[in-house]
Amino acid sequence: MDDLPVTCFTTITQETIKGYIRKAEKFVVYAKPAFYEEEMKILLEAAEKGVRCDIYFDKGDLSVRRGFGDANALRKIREQEELPETFYYHLKDRIRLAFLIVDDVVIIFAPNIKAFENENADL
Repeated sequence: MDDLPVTCFTTITQETIKGYIRKAEKFVVYAKPAFYEEEMKILLEAAEKGVRCDIYFDKGDLSVRRGFGDANALRKIREQEELPETFYYHLKDRIRLAFLIVDDVVIIFAPNIKAFENENADL
């Protein structure tokens, strides 16, 4: 029983997520329907420091149009002359939940819809 992982429920905000990514030492695996520009910037910065970043997001633009992220996040990837060696992105069908794995921490959450952010910033 002592070997069981610690589980807790907490409030997760964009600032919390960005903080975890900034503290990453080995790897980040982040999946959600779509990303925001600021998230992508921080992920690219982590990859430039040598942190392996595997990013999964929904194919097409439907998730962006539904408000789960913004097109600027994709532009951030395209604007790079050369993506860092440790940055990998994967397009998948029908991603509806979000999870973030940073080294030995796993966070699972329902992604925020941009239209409701002003009402409640918590994820």
